[in-house]
Amino acid sequence: MRKLAAFMLIFATWYFAGMNRRGPMMATAICAVIIVLASFVISRVMCRKTDVLIPLQGLFAYKKAQTPFDLDIINNTILPVNYFRLSFFMKYHRERKRIRKSFSGSAERKDMKNESIFYFTPRYSGMIDIELKRLRVYDHFGLFSSSKRLRGRTAKIYVIPFPRPIKLSDQFFGSAVGEPTAETVSDGRGDDFSEIRQIREYRDGDLIRHLHRNLSARTGKMWVKDYFRDNDRKIDLWLDTSSEGRLAMARTDAFCELMSAVIIGCTRLGLTLRVHWMDKNGDAPGEMEINSPEMVPDLFAAFFRASKECSASEFNSVFRDTDKGMVINTSLEWIMNGELIHRFDEKKIDSEIDGKVFSIGR
Repeated sequence: MRKLAAFMLIFATWYFAGMNRRGPMMATAICAVIIVLASFVISRVMCRKTDVLIPLQGLFAYKKAQTPFDLDIINNTILPVNYFRLSFFMKYHRERKRIRKSFSGSAERKDMKNESIFYFTPRYSGMIDIELKRLRVYDHFGLFSSSKRLRGRTAKIYVIPFPRPIKLSDQFFGSAVGEPTAETVSDGRGDDFSEIRQIREYRDGDLIRHLHRNLSARTGKMWVKDYFRDNDRKIDLWLDTSSEGRLAMARTDAFCELMSAVIIGCTRLGLTLRVHWMDKNGDAPGEMEINSPEMVPDLFAAFFRASKECSASEFNSVFRDTDKGMVINTSLEWIMNGELIHRFDEKKIDSEIDGKVFSIGR
């Protein structure tokens, strides 16, 4: 519309200048034509000299939180770009349908840092693929525009659940989260020390330095402090992604919520988890050792990139020792040593995670 109005104005000026033999009006019409032609050329030069850089590293975002996505706009001309429009596609890695998005902005002249920010709110946990498609640059009067395709400009965003631990009361350690370890009696034998597990009677071969002197003096018997061994604090966690059909995004999102809550809750309790999953990129299964909540985003990134859905028989053929640790499966079952701890409801998983206390004693 703006272009049409400009051409009509130039034509009208030229016509009235010719009819009335007005030199200044004729010169104005000629200048207007020159400006229009210059705008046409400038739009194409600016488009050719303008580029968009996308972050190479994967970005992290929390589900249902407004997330900024930064893009660097490179303007290699001496004139500023008053207006550009960038179009791109976004989609979850597991989905086929792509959603077309666009946003606009401006860029300062050469050697000036230009950053454009696009905000979005992800609905589900998962990996989002972003692919830039086309950049359109307009001249300073908005009469003309020129566009170019952007090839190979892709990025990944790892959408993870907001960190919250599941509430655990660990019978194996004899305590709940944040509470001191209770001293109880046992007939076993301890040979290492880092944290007291329980108190028991002295047996031949126990170290003298482990004697509980106060208790021994009160009772007249020799008691020793039994400590955790290193392997007591390590548990295998298998992420069972097997299913009979393709999982819906809502079920995958609930699986990620449960996975995050369990891992954060266990690591805050002092456990180290060896996490295993089916890997689509090689013959060996995926594996990562997690000993702190800060490592959970990196785990999700590796899991999103490499995990695959499989059949139950395929999963069981690769992982044969799942009865000696924890399992989280796509039915939202949390299993410990072959025994079901809890089966979560997809629609109520948030309230179940926040409102219940679970035991993982063994």
